[in-house]
Amino acid sequence: AMLARLRSGTRECAHLVCHRAFSTQTRSYPVQATSVLGRVGAFAVVGAVASLASPIALAKDELALNEEEVIEITNWSGTHTVATHCYHQPETVEELVVLLQQSHDNGQKLRVVGSAISPNGLGLSSHGMVSIANLNAILNIDVATKQVTVQAGARVDQVVEALRPYNLTLANYASIREQQIGGYTQTGAHGTGARLSSVDEQVVGMELLTPGLGPLKLSAEIQPELFHLARVGLGALGIATTITLQCVDAHRLKEETLVLNHDEIKATHDERLRNNQHVRYMWLPYTDQVVVVQCNPAQPSDRVDQLDSSFVLAPLRNLLQSVRPDISKERALSLGFADLRDELLKAAPLDLAHVKRVNLAEAEFWRRHTGVTDVDWSDQVLGFECGGQQWVNEVAFPTGTLADNTHQDLGFVHDLLKLIEKHDVPAPCPIEQRWTARSASPMAHSNHPEVEALTSWVGIIMYLCDTDEEVRRNITQAFETYRGHVAQHLDEPYGAFVHWAKLEVPDDETAQAELRKRLHARFPVKEFNEARRKLDPKGILSNDFIEELFD
Repeated sequence: AMLARLRSGTRECAHLVCHRAFSTQTRSYPVQATSVLGRVGAFAVVGAVASLASPIALAKDELALNEEEVIEITNWSGTHTVATHCYHQPETVEELVVLLQQSHDNGQKLRVVGSAISPNGLGLSSHGMVSIANLNAILNIDVATKQVTVQAGARVDQVVEALRPYNLTLANYASIREQQIGGYTQTGAHGTGARLSSVDEQVVGMELLTPGLGPLKLSAEIQPELFHLARVGLGALGIATTITLQCVDAHRLKEETLVLNHDEIKATHDERLRNNQHVRYMWLPYTDQVVVVQCNPAQPSDRVDQLDSSFVLAPLRNLLQSVRPDISKERALSLGFADLRDELLKAAPLDLAHVKRVNLAEAEFWRRHTGVTDVDWSDQVLGFECGGQQWVNEVAFPTGTLADNTHQDLGFVHDLLKLIEKHDVPAPCPIEQRWTARSASPMAHSNHPEVEALTSWVGIIMYLCDTDEEVRRNITQAFETYRGHVAQHLDEPYGAFVHWAKLEVPDDETAQAELRKRLHARFPVKEFNEARRKLDPKGILSNDFIEELFD
């Protein structure tokens, strides 16, 4: 299935900038809509989603559908592509209402797509899509309640900048800020912080446009059960048009980076989670090293440690010169951390001995990149280098409470590292680990009966560091095997479930049936489906992903 979805090549796109250690370049994330057949007209990239240069004019009794025009949408990681002749980007909510009603009347699929950032292409559908990128207004900022109301197409970075003059910000952030607020919350995106939940918990009100019941206003006071269910609705219960978020006072953070060995991690783990506002681990396979990034409120006197970038990057640059003589010294000096790693892996991405050498060089890089590594506003500090095109699999599982950690979090990674070595998996760095507090959204992975529950998130990765189609297919196949080992040996024992935006539905019927069984046991699928039938009786908002897992 993954091989069939893989798309190679370089695509132009809007810049989506992540924080990176000693980066000299910005990275363009490949999200693009292109004309495949027929005449589509000029396209312009808006945010991370391409749109028609002129809005689609909708007659009240017909859909904007042209069998001769096919639009191709590719997600940012280049792992999923769909072609559709039914793609819309309304300019107003009124246009969206008309479009949704027409689609419902005609039984035409209309899957809402955000910035197409989900690694599994969660928002994509070949049968019809609607982008709400143009519905991106900041509608109201209430300083007294510290709440902001936005249209769901607004991007995280837009919201942050609108809040800045009012000395407000969002409570937590995922790794990047180009997500639209709709997709950001509907999938239960998360940052890290043992006392901070996934971002859906920031939603205190929403307006949901549904095919079956029309527009609905939802909050903890208005239809609270449906409100909590719809906060992580995966775009299947309705199209979120307006979202109100609870904010916090703007604050600066001090980021400290340190490198510990496994025994040191175990000895100080509980204290570290309790004593730091944000903690992130990066485990480095085939080494005994763990990179710890911890963030706390900054003091006025805090300053970033001045590090010599040439010294810090030398382990990676030296190895690159050794294994990639085709790269000039001048070019090697121009590459930042993530680009160096990509170029190193490109030499032999699936050769175990080579991947081990790259991991060791990265470990040395991190040992040189320690101390106070950032002091800035929270939205700037909490973003981090997320690498280039990639396959990623991230699971969430309970690990007791902050006061009484069962240490499932450390046990999972310990077993994962043993599994990697047992099967000689060419696993690159890092294995990323984060934590969140409980969410009250039933479909959120951090939802739990225990109100003090602590959830750990662990992500594995393989980089699509080459544009050659055969190389990318081989990396994809290797990652599918890697991920399969995790699913087979760790998911069930640890109660781990893959994040909604990273879950790939297996083609094998037996594996798909087993996945459905586990999901039905973990999440309120019955209630979710009852809401779907009521709010979207013809299933026009669903795509293959939703139908294969829940129908």
